[in-house]
Amino acid sequence: MRTCIWCAEGQEGLVVVVADLLRPFAGRARRDPRWRLPALNVIPDAYILIPQTVADLFDEAARAI
Repeated sequence: MRTCIWCAEGQEGLVVVVADLLRPFAGRARRDPRWRLPALNVIPDAYILIPQTVADLFDEAARAI
């Protein structure tokens, strides 16, 4: 199982460009049963703002291997 964490807020400035580039990949990952795509309603600096939530997602991903 593969995991990609999608951060859904902060879609301005440079982040918009990055989000636009990654959006097609995220769409494919959502349709592929080999991928998990949890979404966080936070800017892409989630590891700074909500480190425990990100750590929990990493733990879940590690257990899914």
